[in-house]
Amino acid sequence: MIVASEKRGKCRIRNPFDNKRAVLLGTSTGRERTLEGEVLEFETESGSTYFLYPEGKRPRIEDLQIQVPMRESYEINWFGVKSRRKW
Repeated sequence: MIVASEKRGKCRIRNPFDNKRAVLLGTSTGRERTLEGEVLEFETESGSTYFLYPEGKRPRIEDLQIQVPMRESYEINWFGVKSRRKW
């Protein structure tokens, strides 16, 4: 799972790995940290990308080379991405 932080702050995600331990990898820093529990919680930095994977199943380098699209200032607010009108 890839998490792209548009704003700095706390990220909370329901554990997608059946409550098993997960590893959080900061793709820009290469730092890893283990998370566990029903809800995974961690601090993010603005513009950073994180890769979350189940412990023991480290991703291949190719999987980490993902380009996250940057958004224009009119497309975002302090909640994150603005929803677009459907009509």
